[in-house]
Amino acid sequence: MLAECEVAEQPRRVQRLLYHVAEVIDPTSQIRLVRLSAPSGTMFRFAAGQYALLSFGGHRARPFSLAGRPQDRTLEFHMRHGVGEHAITRLRPGDGVSVEGPFGDAFLREPHSGPIIGVAGGTGMAPLLSIVATALARDADRDIRLYFGARDEGDLYVAPRLHALAERHPRFRWIPVLSAAREVTGLRTGMVTEALAEDIASGAIARIAGCKAYFAGPRPMVTTVAALLRDAGINESDIHADGLSGGR
Repeated sequence: MLAECEVAEQPRRVQRLLYHVAEVIDPTSQIRLVRLSAPSGTMFRFAAGQYALLSFGGHRARPFSLAGRPQDRTLEFHMRHGVGEHAITRLRPGDGVSVEGPFGDAFLREPHSGPIIGVAGGTGMAPLLSIVATALARDADRDIRLYFGARDEGDLYVAPRLHALAERHPRFRWIPVLSAAREVTGLRTGMVTEALAEDIASGAIARIAGCKAYFAGPRPMVTTVAALLRDAGINESDIHADGLSGGR
């Protein structure tokens, strides 16, 4: 159950707003970044880490995490081909998109000022990017450790943004982990959950008991990460992932 102060940080009123596609970017053959703009004065209220239901092209609404910060004028979503692939691949600038929400309980807890552990698998990076960017914008010296699991180096589709954040914020560290690297790499390999377990066991993660943890990705990853963190001593109230309670 959420503490009263945490509930207050979550926008609770569901909004239904019409946006238009402003930009479409394909950083990989499997992932599409879609940025939406709204008429002047329109502002979709959400907390970092939440998601919205998007409907476009006459297709049923689907959930996608918001990847930007709550104060951004545009909304950004990361979409994987294969999830409503026909509709996603046909999105073009100018297309109308209905945005409903926000939803989700795995949002950034503003009252907490301690360290953050984040774990993302694939497009689960979208809500983690929102959380990390928002937390660092409000506290430039925040101690944040973010694990990013992907198949190969080319799938680390927001690596330039994470590198830029790390350059500006020396206490932010991101750890890419490749599960199916096709070539010899200097990055860590294996499952992202294995990397997290190794760092917990070695003591590489300092002050773990005082951390808030946020994670998103495939359900098996989410379940395993939650178990690792519980075993490491993080309180249940400090573990935040929508997939743990039948979310997306």
